[in-house]
Amino acid sequence: MTRIASALATVGLALGLSVQAHAAAPPTAACVAAKVLLEDIFSRSPPDKTALDEAAAGEGAGRLVKQLADPRAASIADGAWRSPEPGPVSVKPPSAATIKAFRTARHTSATACEDVRLEAGARGVLLGASYETVASPDRKGRYTRTLHVISRPVVSPDGTEALAYASEAYGPLAASGGLVLLRKSRDGTWKIVGRLGLLVS
Repeated sequence: MTRIASALATVGLALGLSVQAHAAAPPTAACVAAKVLLEDIFSRSPPDKTALDEAAAGEGAGRLVKQLADPRAASIADGAWRSPEPGPVSVKPPSAATIKAFRTARHTSATACEDVRLEAGARGVLLGASYETVASPDRKGRYTRTLHVISRPVVSPDGTEALAYASEAYGPLAASGGLVLLRKSRDGTWKIVGRLGLLVS
């Protein structure tokens, strides 16, 4: 009996160590910031009326990077950043290091973060959507769900700022998008501090 108990204890210990070794890694700063973007979407669009176009996130951010490379384009560094706070709140533009990180990053959807994807799906968001899946029956009117695109935020080298591409469309000629600037608070939480609108239709 003692041998059996000892063997079970050994197996339990081995399993315990195995579980610890394979425990999920904590989310990265980019994925924590991505959850803030998801909650921001839900503040304007109920989850059951929300769709996420995951494929367009990398493409949209990449197109934006090319657009911003044009000397005639709006500048990220001194563009008209708007605060989400009411009233005339000035927004300090992102640092040069944050802008460089965004311009050189490989962009993908915020749903590349597993916890963002799981939460969105659990709350009824239509994942993997496109213009075709949310179009009205006559293809001319308001979409059946608001179509959002959010890229995984690119975090600055010092970990205090992040930039992401975001857009939303309500219909064929009712869309807007641009950059979202997030900053990390002293308590470690991420907060949206500014938006730079770069496209509207």
